[in-house]
Amino acid sequence: HDALDVPGVGTLVVLEGINDLGQGDASVAALEAGYRTLVRRAHASGVRVLLGTLTPDRGTLQPGYGAAAEERRLALNRWIRGQRLADGVVDFDRAVRDPGDHGRLLPAYDGGDHLHLSRAGYRAMAGAVPLDLLRGPGADGPTCH
Repeated sequence: HDALDVPGVGTLVVLEGINDLGQGDASVAALEAGYRTLVRRAHASGVRVLLGTLTPDRGTLQPGYGAAAEERRLALNRWIRGQRLADGVVDFDRAVRDPGDHGRLLPAYDGGDHLHLSRAGYRAMAGAVPLDLLRGPGADGPTCH
């Protein structure tokens, strides 16, 4: 509701769920249901939605993350990439993962705890957003709100 209450929002980029997996032990089905609700509400408000894949976290010392949640993270990312409810996908996972170990952040993008990203990692995430999909309401071209 926070983003939908802001006047002029045209596109919402959603990156949600890693804490639900790591701290809340949420099921993939529960997260998918939450995404569906969010997309429906945004669309009802005339806002486009881009769903972001969850980034890797293998190696973190935080209990519940990493190996404990990897199967669910991968399943949710498959769903995000394959769903057709949202207006697009931002593949944050692909943008920041280590090509030699898809469960880990690329070392240059690792903020040090294997869960949070470095500044370079956040820049890589920003670079993964397809700017042609960021449009304001009624806009003919890309705008960011």
